[in-house]
Amino acid sequence: SAPTMMMMNNANAPSNINNNNNNNSNSSFSMFIPSAQQASQTSDSSTMYPPLDEAPLLDELGINIEHILLKTKAVVLPFSRFGGDKLEPAVICEDADLAGPIAFLLLLGGEMLLTGKIQFGYIYGFGLFGCIAMTLVVNLITPKSAVSFWTVTSILGYSLLPVNILAFIKIIVINLINMQKVGRVMGILTVAWSTTASTRLLELGCDLRLQRYLLAYPIALLYSAFVMITIF
Repeated sequence: SAPTMMMMNNANAPSNINNNNNNNSNSSFSMFIPSAQQASQTSDSSTMYPPLDEAPLLDELGINIEHILLKTKAVVLPFSRFGGDKLEPAVICEDADLAGPIAFLLLLGGEMLLTGKIQFGYIYGFGLFGCIAMTLVVNLITPKSAVSFWTVTSILGYSLLPVNILAFIKIIVINLINMQKVGRVMGILTVAWSTTASTRLLELGCDLRLQRYLLAYPIALLYSAFVMITIF
C-alpha cells in the first residue's frame, strides 16, 4: 500500500544519506593519498634531477688554504736550499688569490695603529701605485704571455710579510727599548728579504729568470717606502 511504501522510503533515506557521506569523505581523503602513478612520477623526477653537491664555502669564495700556506712558506724561506723554489708556477700565476695580501695589509695597518700612527692611507696608496707600476714593468719585460694585475698584486702582497714582522718587532725593540740603530739595520734587512721573496716568486711563476735583476730594483724601491713608514 502507499503508506507502507512511504514508510519504507523514509527508513531507507538515512542509510542513503550515510552512504553518500561516506563516499564523499572517502573521496576527500583520497585527494591527499598519492596514487601509484604519482609516486612513480615523483621517483622518476628525483632520478632525472639528482641533488647537487654544493662546494665548500671557502672554495666558492676562491680561498685555498693550502696555496696560502705554500706562498707564505715561499716568502719566509725564499732560497732554494730551504725549498723556496719547489712551488709550482701554476700555483703562483693561476691562483692569484688576494686573501693573504689583504690580511697582511690590514695587519700592517693595525700594528702601526698600536704605535699611535694611522697610516692606512699611505699603505693603500703605496700598495695600489706599486702594484700598477710593477704590472707595467713585468709585462714590458716578460718574454711570454701577459701577466695579470692580480697575479702581481698577489705576489707583492704576500712578500709584505717581512714588513709585518718588522712592524711587530718595532713595537717592542724600537719603541720600548729605544734602539733606533737596530731598527734601521733591520729595515735594510727587511727590504732585502721582501725583494728577494717577491723576485723569486715572479721568477718562478712568470719565467723571468733572466730578468730578475731588472725586477729587483723597482721592487726594492716599493718595499723601501713601506719600511720607511714603518720605522719612522
